[in-house]
This record gives sequence, C-alpha cells and structure tokens, in this order.
Amino acid sequence: MPLISPSTRIEVFMSNSGKCWYCGVSLTLGANADRKTLFAIDHVVAKKHGSGNDRENLVPCCGSCNSAKRTKSVEEFRQYMAWKSSGCEPLTERQLRYLESIGIDTAKVIPERYVFDGEC
Repeated sequence: MPLISPSTRIEVFMSNSGKCWYCGVSLTLGANADRKTLFAIDHVVAKKHGSGNDRENLVPCCGSCNSAKRTKSVEEFRQYMAWKSSGCEPLTERQLRYLESIGIDTAKVIPERYVFDGEC
C-alpha cells in the first residue's frame, strides 16, 4: 500500500481546521508536539478491515485518540470512550438482557459526542 503523500497529509490536516476529528483538540505539526496534540492521520475504517489510503477514509486526529481507536470502528471507539470515561466496565449482552428483563431501559445510555457529530 502506498504511503500517504505530503500533499495529502496537509489536506487531511486542514480538512478540520487543524483539529482532531474526534475530540477537537488543536493539533500540532512537528517533533515538538506532545502526545495529546501531535497530528496523526486516522483511517476511519482501519486498514486491517480492508480499507486503504483513500482520501475519504483519512481524518486528522490527535495521538491520544489515534492510539485509543487503533482498529476499532467509529461506533466501537465511541462505546470504548464512553465506558472509559464512566469508570465502569462494559456490560455483556447477558447483563444487558437481564437489565431489560427487570424493566431497565438500556437504550438510554448517553453516547460520547465527537466534533464530527457537529454537536460539540
């Protein structure tokens, strides 16, 4: 698979005004950036899942989000970050079914919101 060209890297960086597509932090180019603000390119659909370096699949993100997302889908990443920020372990399907069986509405889980959702 060909590398991402310098011109595509700049295009990806500018596509979200130099901000992480997930958390919105302002990104920094170069070696002096810390992990949170270091510009990285994320593959929305991971290469492991058969995607490539098509421009539509590339978004700017910070090193922290890129490292945490790894090969997760956007929805898997959203769930992972919600669980991580809640301090709770994710519920299993069995646990969810039990909660529903005793009348608890499990659909009322508040999802993580990201910059690309347009609501941050």
